[in-house]
Amino acid sequence: MKIVSKYIALLGLIIVVTTSCEKQFGEINTDPTVVSAPDIKYLLSYSQEKLMTYNGGEWIWEGMEQLFRFTQHVTSSPYEVTGNVNGRYGVYYSQILPNLFEIRRQIATYPDKDNYQKMDAVTYIVQILHGIKVT
Repeated sequence: MKIVSKYIALLGLIIVVTTSCEKQFGEINTDPTVVSAPDIKYLLSYSQEKLMTYNGGEWIWEGMEQLFRFTQHVTSSPYEVTGNVNGRYGVYYSQILPNLFEIRRQIATYPDKDNYQKMDAVTYIVQILHGIKVT
């Protein structure tokens, strides 16, 4: 009886697998909540907003930068705040740069890309500005 039930289960599995949908598989299985072609004006405004409001913790280091130089403070200790040292890097590489590169990629595919030269130039300004802050 166990062998018969195994064969029936295997036969059922084969029937389900072989009769599953094959036509228009990409259209049927596309997540409708995912934006496939984002509007570049929203990508730019999001990147500019993240440029100023990412809430990194580097203000501690910026405020004491001169003090650390004069006190020869070069090593880590348990009394320092080191949790957000790389906060700017994370925002820069995960939330700002991908959007700027996507804007440039989309502009390059436009037939009237000459009309978007200024927006393309602004992406470089935003990238360089936050790149200077990061380094």
